[in-house]
Amino acid sequence: MRNNCVGLHVLSAAPPSYAGVDCELLANQLEDASMILRVAMALAVLVLTLACRSEPGTRISGRTVPVGCAMCIFKMPGVRACLWAVRIDDHYYLAEGNLPKHHDAHGPEGMCTLEREAVVDGELVHGKFVATRFDLRPVAGDPGQRRAPPTPHRH
Repeated sequence: MRNNCVGLHVLSAAPPSYAGVDCELLANQLEDASMILRVAMALAVLVLTLACRSEPGTRISGRTVPVGCAMCIFKMPGVRACLWAVRIDDHYYLAEGNLPKHHDAHGPEGMCTLEREAVVDGELVHGKFVATRFDLRPVAGDPGQRRAPPTPHRH
């Protein structure tokens, strides 16, 4: 539109205008609107970036906590699979991250068979425990230890 206005101005002796519009003013307004749009886009990106950042969770370090199967031992609502879970401050959390490998879940000392203890490091993030350390303690011969009834499912 600015090029049209400039061309009209060159062809006439009248001040720069096109159909009653001051072309210089129009060009300035378009530049201002473009600047406002760029600033608004930058602010939107900044707000979205800050809103999507996850707040740091509660750090757990060197703490001994009860651990076991979320479904078989802790009976966590909505859990339909054998997954590691921890109990911290009377709340249950699914565990992920650095967990025991090659663990016989349904063996005599398995996560689905009895509640165990583990020394853990990690962080509570979005309702889950993200482990950086998960060291199972040896099974104590405590008769009061929570045990799951035998289950027919296997992994």
